[in-house]
Amino acid sequence: MTIKTIMIIDDSEADQFIARKAILKLWPSAQLLKAYNGEEALKTLEKEETQPDLIILDINMPVMNGPEFLEEYTKQTQQAKMVVILTSSELQSDMETTQKHEIVKACIPRPLRETDLQKIQMLYEETGH
Repeated sequence: MTIKTIMIIDDSEADQFIARKAILKLWPSAQLLKAYNGEEALKTLEKEETQPDLIILDINMPVMNGPEFLEEYTKQTQQAKMVVILTSSELQSDMETTQKHEIVKACIPRPLRETDLQKIQMLYEETGH
């Protein structure tokens, strides 16, 4: 199965650009949604009829960070099929905070690379999506 809709939640314009470029190289027909913090992402997702197949989530962002986003987002009944954490943080507490949510399937270092996306695709398929 192919990942069709992806949301990138990251406060860095440069990291958003790098992620979009890598994603469209591997999945040229993917629909991309973006947000610069968790609060903006929640508002955007409220308007969507269906949730994305994949959310790529930064941990450290202003307004609402990644862990805060996950706390609010996982309360919703309709969720993305998979969340992958994209981070430069090496703090164990950050990893533990995000990976306590079943929807989080991996943590990968930034910047997002095509090889990371290939691993994400395999995880996506392994989880039966």
